[in-house]
Amino acid sequence: MWKKKARFYIPLYIVGYLVSLHITGVPSLIYLVPVKGLAVFIMVATGSGLYRVIEEKENFLIAGVKGIMSMLLGFFILLLFGLLQSILLKYGIDITPIVGLPID
Repeated sequence: MWKKKARFYIPLYIVGYLVSLHITGVPSLIYLVPVKGLAVFIMVATGSGLYRVIEEKENFLIAGVKGIMSMLLGFFILLLFGLLQSILLKYGIDITPIVGLPID
């Protein structure tokens, strides 16, 4: 089952990683860290929906509702990362390379 899902998740993670690099830029080599919160969000939200529609042949509306639930969970996790990032920035610790979203 993981191999079937990996066909959707891995390319979408790469797309999310590239989007994250485009948003933050690469001011130093630490920004090339392979774990990005935004990439995980794109991978889970889009990959699960595509997997359900293409592989499991679920109804598009049911897969859409489940996809929205995945997006809400991912959005909540990104929100927690953003909160953690803003708190840590006050102490001089920058986790922007890991989160993948700059806070201005």
